[in-house]
Amino acid sequence: MINKNYKDNINKDSNKKSRIKKKKYKRVKNIKKYKRVKNITHTKKHDLSKNNKHNILFYSSFIFITNVISALYKEHYTYSLLFLFLFLTSITVHTKNNIYSNLIDKLAIFFVFLYGLKMFYTKTTTNIITINKIVLYTIIIATFLSCIILYHYGFITKQFCFHPDINIGNKFHSLMHIIGSFGHHLLIFL
Repeated sequence: MINKNYKDNINKDSNKKSRIKKKKYKRVKNIKKYKRVKNITHTKKHDLSKNNKHNILFYSSFIFITNVISALYKEHYTYSLLFLFLFLTSITVHTKNNIYSNLIDKLAIFFVFLYGLKMFYTKTTTNIITINKIVLYTIIIATFLSCIILYHYGFITKQFCFHPDINIGNKFHSLMHIIGSFGHHLLIFL
């Protein structure tokens, strides 16, 4: 009787230990799996073409069409073509992000910036300066600086457009599209 109870207790203890080991192993395995998935999502470069039906950057790029239309309306044909080029490269980079599309998009941004700077210089030196113009000049400069802060300062400090959470970073990047478009609209109608 004593031997039987003793054996039953040993069997119960060993079963209990094996169940605890299995639970512990399962928990450790799940933690490792979670860490692996977490690392993949935070270190992997944006692949916006896969599993992302609602890409906010793709849709916010369409705001550049308004700049194309405004520039055409005010007969700034070069500016309009540059914004059309920017729109097309932005759509491309926010669907299929690779090194080549990214470089071409940066080139389009640079051309729009240079032409906008040229327009800003010619309009500020040839127009009569009034209080309203000074306010518009200040807003245009503020939109330019805010785009610099959102992108370049964000790159340095890993925030804004380069926030570790991709969704937050994309929202700031979309905000940058809107602010940049607004600043160039002001420049067109200056």
